[in-house]
Amino acid sequence: MSNIEPTPFGDKYVLVEHIATGGMAEIYRATYAGIEGFAKELVVKTLREEFAARPEVVEMFLDEARVAATLTHNNVVHTYDLGELAGEYFIAMELLKGEELVQVLRTSMQVGRPLPLEVGVGIVMQSCEGLHYVHTRTDEAGRPLG
Repeated sequence: MSNIEPTPFGDKYVLVEHIATGGMAEIYRATYAGIEGFAKELVVKTLREEFAARPEVVEMFLDEARVAATLTHNNVVHTYDLGELAGEYFIAMELLKGEELVQVLRTSMQVGRPLPLEVGVGIVMQSCEGLHYVHTRTDEAGRPLG
């Protein structure tokens, strides 16, 4: 993660931190700026510039957003918005706060206290519930979404 200067992104979002670079997108922590001081922290995922001219990659990105927008489950991040600003496609999504699991595991090993079994089992169960939900979703004709 790297801090960046707060950067307006369109008229609704301000990018405040670069979180990661993925296979086809950049991930930012951002703020949604509404009226009368309303603000919400979220994630803005932007299609990397080198893929913007590749229609098949753009379509994959758009499909991801369209499918994600249909998902409603406690263990799956929510998708709020899909848009395009001056040729740059983006998805606005729920921000999950907390430590990355790999860091929690490293820390627990460094201090000589393994993650309690019930905590590990709970994490795996919740992950499996979200994955099961996503992988069993179908469209109106009964075809898998993904």
